[in-house]
Amino acid sequence: MEMPDIQKYDRILIGCPVWCGLAPNVILTLLDILNLNGKHAAVFTTSGATKPMKLAVKLKKTYPEIKWHKPLNANDMSEDEIRNWM
Repeated sequence: MEMPDIQKYDRILIGCPVWCGLAPNVILTLLDILNLNGKHAAVFTTSGATKPMKLAVKLKKTYPEIKWHKPLNANDMSEDEIRNWM
């Protein structure tokens, strides 16, 4: 599979469900393949039980070269609330 060239972007948003406090393996594989060193990134989730901060802490430990920002749980949020987070 050919990966898109993301070098022209400085901010990356990663959306995923949370499975037992972890990102799905496909997200971890994507982060392993893409070069996000020095990029600004934030994760948004759709979990009903796990807060996104738990996942964000794990991602920050695993990928410290990425400049992680405040995560968001998008459940029950309005479009305006999501835009303000972005």
